[in-house]
Amino acid sequence: AQPAVQSAIPDGPGGAAVAAADMVDAIVAYSRWPRDGSAVTLCVAAPSPLTARIAAGPLADGRRTQVQRHSAGALPAPGCDVLILGAASPAEQQRIARASSDRALLTISFADPLCRNGMMACIRESDAGMIFDLNLDAVARSQVRIDPRVLAIGRRRART
Repeated sequence: AQPAVQSAIPDGPGGAAVAAADMVDAIVAYSRWPRDGSAVTLCVAAPSPLTARIAAGPLADGRRTQVQRHSAGALPAPGCDVLILGAASPAEQQRIARASSDRALLTISFADPLCRNGMMACIRESDAGMIFDLNLDAVARSQVRIDPRVLAIGRRRART
């Protein structure tokens, strides 16, 4: 996994969930799917405290997000552009990663701190703030393209 961007967690209740939602929005804004579209469907499953603030809204690039809630057992669900797993087990993450490998699906996990279960991006809370790691193998195999500037930021942050 490639360590990437770190952001501060706002003070107060729900601050970590706000930072996590902002990080999801940033990753999605730098991602492109084979089909053009002005809306991106975020599918959230296995909720956790960090997924609580993920909501529909505009991205920095003008696209809009919509959110659907699913059970982890029903994934990957048709119509999802982004799959966000909160508290899924390693086995469930691996099953979903294998089942979605031939689809244009950006996978994000909050339950895999080392990003080893096949998800493309893994977000975690640390003493220094909210951090995400990229699984470069999963990104390379995916039909979803993540802007190289995200990778460059991650490499630059990893060296500092």
